[in-house]
Amino acid sequence: MTGTDVVGFDLNGLLMDTLLELRTARLADSAFLVALRNEPENARRSRRGVLPGSVVEQDYLRNPDKTCLIIETLRRPIGYAVFADVGDGCFDVSIALLPQIRGAGLGRRAIADASRHWLEARPHARLLAEIHRDNSRSRRAFAAAGYAFLRRMGVYDVYVFPKQQVGQ
Repeated sequence: MTGTDVVGFDLNGLLMDTLLELRTARLADSAFLVALRNEPENARRSRRGVLPGSVVEQDYLRNPDKTCLIIETLRRPIGYAVFADVGDGCFDVSIALLPQIRGAGLGRRAIADASRHWLEARPHARLLAEIHRDNSRSRRAFAAAGYAFLRRMGVYDVYVFPKQQVGQ
C-alpha cells in the first residue's frame, strides 16, 4: 500500500471533491473499527489506549449510549465518528480517519458532515469534542468544521458545535 493508496483506491486528485457518505456501523465493520481505533496515533490520543477487539465492539456497536457512524467515500470506509450521550442533551463526538488521508482536508468535512447529520435528527442536541491539547491538527479541523473552543479541562480542550452555543 502506497502513501496515497487507501483501502484499494488512489487518493491523488480525489479528496477535495469526493462525496463523503455516512452510515450506521454494523457488526461487519468490527475489524475496521478495531484496527482504526487501535492505530498507534489514535490509541496514543485516547484516554484508554489500545483496547481488545471485544471491548471496541461492545463500546462502539452495542453500547446503547453511543452511536457509531462509518464515514465512506466510493463505498469504502475511510473513518468513523462516534457520538456518546453524556446526558442533558449533550453528546461527545470523536472521529478517526485512516492515517493515509490525514492532513488532506477530509477531516474538517467529515466532522462537519457527521455533526450536521447527527443534529438533523436531534436539533436541540449539543455536540462537544474533548481534544487533547497536543493534538493541534484535530483542534484545527474541529474549529474549521464549525466548533468553537468552550473551556479547558485538564489536558483537554473542549469544543462545542455549533459555534453559536458557546454562550449557552
